[in-house]
Amino acid sequence: MSSYSERKRLIVCTNPFLIAACLVAVLVYTNAVPVRERHPYRSLLPLEAAVSLEGTVRSNPVVCASGKSYSVVLAVDSVETQIQGSCASGSATGRVLCIIPAVFVESLYPGKLYSSSGKACIVESGSRLSVTGTYSRQQGAFVAEAAFFKGFGSGFRSAFLQLRATMRLAFKRLLFSWGEAGALILALLSGSREYTPPSLSDAFRTAGLSHLLALSGMHLSFFASVTGKTGEKLLGKRHSLFLRFLAVSAFVWFAGFTPSLYRAFLFSLLFMASSVLSVETEPLPVLAETFLLHSVTRPQDMKTPAFMLSYCAMAGMLLFASAAGRYTVRIFPPKLSASVASSFGAQSTTAPVSAVLFGTLAPAGIAASVCVSPLVSLFMTTACAAIALCLAMPFLSPLFGGILLLVYRGIELLVSFFASFPLITF
Repeated sequence: MSSYSERKRLIVCTNPFLIAACLVAVLVYTNAVPVRERHPYRSLLPLEAAVSLEGTVRSNPVVCASGKSYSVVLAVDSVETQIQGSCASGSATGRVLCIIPAVFVESLYPGKLYSSSGKACIVESGSRLSVTGTYSRQQGAFVAEAAFFKGFGSGFRSAFLQLRATMRLAFKRLLFSWGEAGALILALLSGSREYTPPSLSDAFRTAGLSHLLALSGMHLSFFASVTGKTGEKLLGKRHSLFLRFLAVSAFVWFAGFTPSLYRAFLFSLLFMASSVLSVETEPLPVLAETFLLHSVTRPQDMKTPAFMLSYCAMAGMLLFASAAGRYTVRIFPPKLSASVASSFGAQSTTAPVSAVLFGTLAPAGIAASVCVSPLVSLFMTTACAAIALCLAMPFLSPLFGGILLLVYRGIELLVSFFASFPLITF
């Protein structure tokens, strides 16, 4: 190894951000330092006795495993309790996880049997809800029996969030006509998995491909790459950075800040900032800076599987992909070699975490990722072009629906094949 490479490695390893990130990770994951919720519930009335909460939704609705309910984060501002037959109501602050029946969340969704049941309720970030039910200590959530839509708040931010909610609902209606292919597009571009067949979700998980179905850094990198290349051709390299920033911001705004997507967003912003300021950077220290920023701004994410797996996958690729590439390039063509090496790097660090968290390992994960990822990228590229063209010329919808269905069948076939390899359980 050259002296330049050795000096470069020394600079990276002694980077203060990298050292600080490692120290924080050790303290948090050994439980030496507790992770505190940034917005804990606070009120003179106990949450355990609550029978009604009112507040503003601060997350996307996420369908639960049963498919019969959704979880959302509610920023509460009022609470009603019942203790020994006596009712009391008062103000409250903080955020509470709420479990809401699907009949309310899906009341405006296309293709649902109860769409016209009279329980119309917009459950999206920014909407105000009143929910009635009881608090479950076991689930750590307020389990609602009913939800009532109270509109959106006043001001520019509320108007912006109302626009987002309307766009997400319109997006669902557009893609519903494309059947199973539309359901996968919906999951990939907006994080909504209510139309994705449970069998496909299970197959992705068994094949070790859950990260492809979830909103992740891969999706953000895809948009950044496509926008960057398009911007360079249209505006030149100097101005393409601004176009990339707009595209990345718009995607995250529309899709929502999942832990892995927030990580990718911060990572992209730091790299863009270094490019604007003409500061030479290395990916690993930038990942450490991202980890520290994420930990400060959203500490509640740190104990979630998505947070841990996202950072481990990125760290694995940065640490081991280059070394693995020296061997894979002898066997595979250059582009395929890079994909295999990246998959190996990601799997090498996420596999131990998955084993601890879930007690399972997907032996076909590396091969599955190498084969399926390019097809998913092709599917997303075609879908984005199809959506843009069909909005301008609706009569093209059946044609693109058929094309996307063919690509979807290819993805389904490959995922089912790799899912046939059984998980290793511990």
